[in-house]
Amino acid sequence: MRANFLAGVRSRTPMIKRGVKIRRRVLCDDLPDPSQAALDGRSALEPSAASIVTMTNRTYLDTVSGRIAMLPQCTSCHDRINPTGYGFENFDSLGRMRTAEKVFDLVDTNLLLNSYTVTTNAQVPMPNNEVLSIDDGYDLVTNIANGTKGPACFAKWTYRYFNQRSEAAEDSCQLNDIYAQLTKPSASILDAFVKSLANSVSTQRRKGL
Repeated sequence: MRANFLAGVRSRTPMIKRGVKIRRRVLCDDLPDPSQAALDGRSALEPSAASIVTMTNRTYLDTVSGRIAMLPQCTSCHDRINPTGYGFENFDSLGRMRTAEKVFDLVDTNLLLNSYTVTTNAQVPMPNNEVLSIDDGYDLVTNIANGTKGPACFAKWTYRYFNQRSEAAEDSCQLNDIYAQLTKPSASILDAFVKSLANSVSTQRRKGL
């Protein structure tokens, strides 16, 4: 995984952001941004600062999620986001691999308070209503790459890039062409790009652009 995907601005890992990025950018999940009302409601569910430093990041998120269950507008997304982010806990907030999570004081950030063993296994809901059992983030991305949802999502992003617009129902043939290049034996991303570019040029010529 690349550091710009894994990195965060705090000492504790951005599990939610990691989960959202995978769901939106790799699986093409439709995840709306939370409403201001949902954000306001969530802030009231935060554990105390004294409690947070006694928890792993995952335990903290599980604690908040248990309380979020009282906010049904949040659970439909976080039931997918949270387990997806769990798999990448073996990377710290700078994107470096780790086996232990170090918890620092919230005020004196040089003061180490605790060190916990990292847990990365999770049950990740997939867009096809299946649940994927993973050991870690590598396991997750490998399963996505070897499945159908990852290549299908990549085909959409490739189409959007070369055509500078979102796909529509009438673009299914072009999407299928890109998907076929990504899933054939000895699949090549370059072949998918070439096919998408050729389709884009052909479409523009038909339209006289």
